Amino acid sequence: MMFLLFKVILLNTFVFGLLKYAMSILVFFLIFAGANTLLEKAKENRELKNELLINKH
Repeated sequence: MMFLLFKVILLNTFVFGLLKYAMSILVFFLIFAGANTLLEKAKENRELKNELLINKH
């Protein structure tokens, strides 16, 4: 009986740790992707501004 309980607790902690690990990876990827898209947008905006400046002259 005690062994079974120990096994269940061990399994639960392992699964919970795995879930936490997966969640942190997911959050990291989301932040990374968000930063990438922001950088791309900033680049596009800069290029558009440059084009506008060139067209004005």
